[in-house]
Amino acid sequence: MGALLSRAGYRNYNAELEVLSEEMKILESECRCIGFRRSRADLVFFTVLFINVILVLILCHFVKIDRLLNEYSTLFYITMFFPCLVLFIRFVYACYYGRKLHNRKKRLENLMRQRQEMLREVKEKAVYNVAKELLDRYDFTVCYGSISSLSSNDGANHTQNTPKSSDESVQIFPKLRHWWEQFMDLIVRDGPAERYALICVYCKGHNGMAMIEDFENLSFRCCYCSMLNKSRVELRRRKEIKSSSPSPTVLKRRQNPFIRETTDI
Repeated sequence: MGALLSRAGYRNYNAELEVLSEEMKILESECRCIGFRRSRADLVFFTVLFINVILVLILCHFVKIDRLLNEYSTLFYITMFFPCLVLFIRFVYACYYGRKLHNRKKRLENLMRQRQEMLREVKEKAVYNVAKELLDRYDFTVCYGSISSLSSNDGANHTQNTPKSSDESVQIFPKLRHWWEQFMDLIVRDGPAERYALICVYCKGHNGMAMIEDFENLSFRCCYCSMLNKSRVELRRRKEIKSSSPSPTVLKRRQNPFIRETTDI
């Protein structure tokens, strides 16, 4: 039966798309594993280099240079040329894993291209209900309005009621940050977690980020509506002055002698 259907031009799009999705998941997991191994190897290499530098400094501090070159020459040369060997091994290691990662990404791009071509063929040849189900499962970037080209009267009615997919349906992954970037952020305290967003009060536009210690005292002009946003310290000071100063009605009552006499009585 399957041979007859294949000869008749029938394709099981669901099974083929399922196979492509599984292969893409495997390749994505392999890319993540390769990146993790590469970062872990970098950590090991830089740790070894750091220990080697500490040993060289200790030798140079406690042993004189003449004695070091005469009696401990072998140890000295080993500790001096060992970083070059470590850097060479790290270079070969990085080239190897970079090659593997490049091949995996290339295969992943080919699979994504095949999936897009198959989904395009699904929109042109498949029935509306089948095409809509496949697009919902395997493609998040298409608009349901593009399915109106399907040869079905029910399809024209359904496309009027189906909402268009927005960019929010696309999953956005956070930026992959290396261990040394996180380490420097902990030391310098200049990472994304140490900053606040500058949001305009008038148009709600995003005007970049500010450090935590500068956020309270920072005034800025919005790049979208050109309105001046006062600093929080200045706004808080104005509120305190306004709350401490008496209102105009209270001032009038104090200046009116008749009201003052009645209050005294």
